[in-house]
Amino acid sequence: MFRTIDIITFLPYFTKFIALSIRDVLWLRIILIVAECGLFIRSSFFLDPPNYHVAFWNIVFIIVNSTMAVRIMNERRPVPIPDDLKDLYENVFFRKTSKEFIAFWKKGEIINFNDDYLIRDGERQDKLILILFGKCRVIKNEKEVAILGREKFVAEMSYLTGDPASADVKADGKMTVICWDSKTLKRIKNNDTKMWLKIKDSLTRDLIEKLKMA
Repeated sequence: MFRTIDIITFLPYFTKFIALSIRDVLWLRIILIVAECGLFIRSSFFLDPPNYHVAFWNIVFIIVNSTMAVRIMNERRPVPIPDDLKDLYENVFFRKTSKEFIAFWKKGEIINFNDDYLIRDGERQDKLILILFGKCRVIKNEKEVAILGREKFVAEMSYLTGDPASADVKADGKMTVICWDSKTLKRIKNNDTKMWLKIKDSLTRDLIEKLKMA
């Protein structure tokens, strides 16, 4: 028969072994907390004499993992998205969590155009542009080759490659866009790789849709 001390010793280590197969970081933290609680109880109440050094370090691990678990839950907690942005979130930025989307959105700048050029042929694109309202015409060699509307990026290929734009893009009457400048995007790229990859995913899907329409 197993003694109580044997069970108390076995279960925490078995729980840690199970944690090795967990891919989700939140559940990994939770399982480690359970294991560390077991080791704390064993070290404090089932050893004679108690091993307070081990108990102390397990308390430290419990605090660290609990703090990180709460942080992860806060990051994953959905935030309300305004009704006028829901289609953009669902169709363009759905790879992001709602919290990531709102944080990214707040870094942009809303700009209005009225029959103005958004970018000229040969210019280098120094910002990322997404159409909110209205339409713009893509003109190459004085010929209209495409019309872009809401949910579409403008000259994203030029931004991604660093090459000059290969066409003029002109607002068709009044239109509104949101822009993210290169400094903002560079900070995201350098400091938040996960977010940057999600942005690139949105741009890639937009390019693929445009190629299908061409």
